[in-house]
Amino acid sequence: MGSHEPRQFDVKDVAIIGAGPCGLAAARYLVAQNAFRRIDIFEQQQEVGGVWNYSPKPSGPVSVPQVSADCPPDPPLPFQEGEAPIFPSPMYDALHTNIPRALMGYSDLPIPEDTLVFPSREDIQNYVVEYAKDIRHLIQFSTQVRDVRLRVVDGKDLWDVTTVCLLTGDARSATYDAVVVVSGHYTAVYIPDAKGIREFHEAHPGVISHSKHYRNAEKFTDKKVVIVGNAASGLDISAQISRVSKKPLLLSVRSPTSEANLAYSGAEEVPIIEEFLVEERGIRFQDGRIEKDIDAVIYATGYLFSFPFLRSLKPPLVTDGRRVYGLYRHLFHIDHPTLVFTRLPIKVVPFPFSESQAAVFSRTWANLLPLPSTEEMKQWEAEEAEKRGVKFHVWPEGGDADYINSVHDWIVQSSTPGKVPPRWSPEMVWQRQIYAKAKLQFELSGRKARSLEELGFKYSPEQGTTFRHRVRPADRKKPAPLDLSHHYSAVTKRRFPFKLKEAYKFFQIPGILNIAGGLPHVDYFPFDTLEAQTAKPERWTPSPNHSSESAASSSSTGPAAATHISVPKTLDESDPLKKIDLTSVLQYGLAAGYPPLLSWVRQFTRENLQHDTPYQSGPEVILTCGSTDGFSKTLDLFVNQWTEGVNDIRDRPGLLCEPFVYSNVLSQAQPHGVQIVTVKADASGMMVKGPGGLEDVLANWDPSKGKRPHLMYTVTLGHNPTGIVLSMERKREIYAVCSKYDVIIVEDEPYWYLQFPSAATEEAKSRGLPPPPLARTHKPSSSSSSSGYAFLDSLTPSFLAIDTDGRVVRLDTFSKTVAPGCRLGWITAQPALIERFERIAECTTQQPSGFVQGLISELVLGSSKQNQAAKSAFSRLLLSSSDGRDQAASFAGWDTSGWVRWLEGLRGAYERRMARMCRILDVGSALVTTSPVSFSSSSSADDEDTSEWSPLAVSKTVLYSFRWPRGGMFIWLRMHLEAHPLWMARGPSRRLPILDGPALSGALMVWLTTEPFRVLVSTGSIFSANDEVRRAEGWAYYRVCFAAEAEDRVGLAAERFVEGVKRFWEVTDVKLVEKLLKELGPSGEVEALGDGVTLNQGILRI
Repeated sequence: MGSHEPRQFDVKDVAIIGAGPCGLAAARYLVAQNAFRRIDIFEQQQEVGGVWNYSPKPSGPVSVPQVSADCPPDPPLPFQEGEAPIFPSPMYDALHTNIPRALMGYSDLPIPEDTLVFPSREDIQNYVVEYAKDIRHLIQFSTQVRDVRLRVVDGKDLWDVTTVCLLTGDARSATYDAVVVVSGHYTAVYIPDAKGIREFHEAHPGVISHSKHYRNAEKFTDKKVVIVGNAASGLDISAQISRVSKKPLLLSVRSPTSEANLAYSGAEEVPIIEEFLVEERGIRFQDGRIEKDIDAVIYATGYLFSFPFLRSLKPPLVTDGRRVYGLYRHLFHIDHPTLVFTRLPIKVVPFPFSESQAAVFSRTWANLLPLPSTEEMKQWEAEEAEKRGVKFHVWPEGGDADYINSVHDWIVQSSTPGKVPPRWSPEMVWQRQIYAKAKLQFELSGRKARSLEELGFKYSPEQGTTFRHRVRPADRKKPAPLDLSHHYSAVTKRRFPFKLKEAYKFFQIPGILNIAGGLPHVDYFPFDTLEAQTAKPERWTPSPNHSSESAASSSSTGPAAATHISVPKTLDESDPLKKIDLTSVLQYGLAAGYPPLLSWVRQFTRENLQHDTPYQSGPEVILTCGSTDGFSKTLDLFVNQWTEGVNDIRDRPGLLCEPFVYSNVLSQAQPHGVQIVTVKADASGMMVKGPGGLEDVLANWDPSKGKRPHLMYTVTLGHNPTGIVLSMERKREIYAVCSKYDVIIVEDEPYWYLQFPSAATEEAKSRGLPPPPLARTHKPSSSSSSSGYAFLDSLTPSFLAIDTDGRVVRLDTFSKTVAPGCRLGWITAQPALIERFERIAECTTQQPSGFVQGLISELVLGSSKQNQAAKSAFSRLLLSSSDGRDQAASFAGWDTSGWVRWLEGLRGAYERRMARMCRILDVGSALVTTSPVSFSSSSSADDEDTSEWSPLAVSKTVLYSFRWPRGGMFIWLRMHLEAHPLWMARGPSRRLPILDGPALSGALMVWLTTEPFRVLVSTGSIFSANDEVRRAEGWAYYRVCFAAEAEDRVGLAAERFVEGVKRFWEVTDVKLVEKLLKELGPSGEVEALGDGVTLNQGILRI
């Protein structure tokens, strides 16, 4: 980012909306800054305290379901004239904080030491009232803010605030230079939608409620109760109600509850609710269990962000209620930074956190701390949104400790006047780490303890350190991957380890003589060495990792010098992970793969590609004979064979995929009897919401058509055939639905390294359009989460990066990075699945080709010395924080750095090919014709015609349209065959059917193979997931490939295609089309062309 002049603020009058704990902190820091003329605090309650302001009577009923954040201002409970209005909060009678006393308090007013270690709600309310004494005169009680409206005067943002006194009904407006929004996050409840919930609520009013309405357990005595949600409130309320309710109290959860917390709750854990049953007053859970005669369902599912008084601000701050848009650091409104929102982050210790935020914005408005440029703030928000998705405001574990201390140190070092924010000591950081366990012990021991030591927690100096520096990603506490064995096929469940291969481990014992296995001796192998002349990693010029630089305009420097690799017959090396020789590689081996290569792939996958998979121990790998073999084994693992007429239709397995999919996947799945279930896709990939989206397909599944699918296949990066790169935001949405409905994600990523950051920018430039916003390349959140290579860090991460359940099976291959004929790849998945894949491999492929494994091992690992260096580099990787180490590397051989450099160069070469072909296709996408038009006319006395003509009339026919691919090897063209002059025509012989889309598509495909065009394309029908897609829209698309032809023929192929399409639009003879269609055979459809088809000489394959 370039330098910019820091924005200067002219803030004198400040409005604070809310006199809760965080609003009071904001006021105290603004007052201490001594830079503001007027500070007004508006509070709709009659007392300070916000959410801690308890009322015995809960609020009135809410809508069921409640999923909209567009809520009116919160109404008070009915009150008489002369009474103060009361707005019920979520406080219940027996509530205690989840945070220890020492952390809970403000920095300048400790909570009294005789208070319980986890204070009660009454203790906290009294404490907040005490804290407010010095600023109470600034507060206007029983005053509700109805509207906050932006008004710009001479370039300055002003805020018109309209309030209503709830005691008198009088409205008042005032103008402020800045506004602090501290209205809380506990007003708009969230009750998710579920099948039948509306009808159930209408038939049984009062049964469904929210935890906001809970006060005590009394009314649930001897009732059958279901509580939804296992966060703090859900567990606490469960523990209270389970003592008096019917047994068992059911706790419906999306993710498992820890054993200790479940025991404390007194509940029985059940899956999420699938359907409400009106007649039975019952519930069907996701596992099929039905419970009838339910007396109460309490949703402890949280709240939505809602700011009804800011509806006039555009673009809107809130859409679905999950996050607040347009904010920098969860605090400053980016476009209007005199508007701030404090304490939006969730899972932070609120009082000290709000102090730190107040210290920042009070100094910023006093022009003591500068903000970054608007562009930089927007980039921060975009990167944060991509990283966190729907959990945008959910703070990382321990992040509040680092934030609080870093803000303190920053402000102290800046030597700016004003109130100094808190800093946590090492002991306080330790308390932050252990308080969840301590709170559980506090509850179990009768809520009497006044210190952590009474609960068995004693601090020692060795424990006190910040999260950032103490807890590395590999050591964080992560959930164990889910047990997915219920999805195993019957055959998979019956597989056992190959007994003979269990003895292979003994072969490595030094000096052992093997007379156990039927292994031919190496002397009888007819190969003495395996050698190859190979490229150096620097052969191809990389393209930049960021869209701000133009990659498409750069050109390759041409092939670099070659190098030589050799696999000897025998290598004197005792370590099997370093030993690369024909003696070992050409012998029978382990199904998991050749040990040196398997070890390298495992390390590369776990430490460079998927370096922080969010489940315990991380994933494992197994080598395959390429992605086709990987998917075949995946089908064996998860799919039971189904035969029509033999098996029950309700048992038919299904496979979820996009409407257009790599055709070989269909050929593999359909013989198993698998039903192909399509999910709608848009320009960003598979859709989640709306009709035909993933949620809709799974939620409304009809069991009479088969089993609800539990397997999904997708290529997320450089999708074949569409070229789409699926964003992390969309991946998170898809993953959430798959987790909800227990769907396994098969992520096939042959093109993962071929992501093109320049595509959007170059597309706009080619078409004369305004440049798009800078594409967001992925950046790791810290050096600890870096792969160690800037190129890999820039790529959109895999589903594995968010795979908390262990439900992702990723397929990788060397086909697109080395050569398709290698038939070598690997599967990455949770360890339990890899064990099953190994059992399948033992009885099918056994292992990939030894020749290939040997050459690839030597290529990526090099000599023994290089191998050792590569292994040493792995051990240093987590200690390295350089984002550019791959750029500075000196490549002596193909170690990991060399491999990454090769991938980087490949991406650059393909990106330039893509841009070249797309530019030619852009130029030829329309047929432009002109015709003379008479622009004046007159007649003389003897009727002589004096008209004048000029070629002024121009008509433009769009032949095809497309989006530049964001990755992969393909361009997906929408052919506008409806604009062809023979559209829906019929020949005079009447033997030819109407020339509809399929007919014209097939005819054009054949036409392009004739002289002088001689170019072959793939039609969309090949990639149509089923007949419905093929009939509806498959005919309308062509897939063209910019990878297959030689570098100097890519442009020629595109030019021939453009010319052929234009010439086809000049065809008006139906008989000629009939002749072309006869070339297709009796079906009139294009047969699928495999990616390995050899063409007649002269035809260019695109």
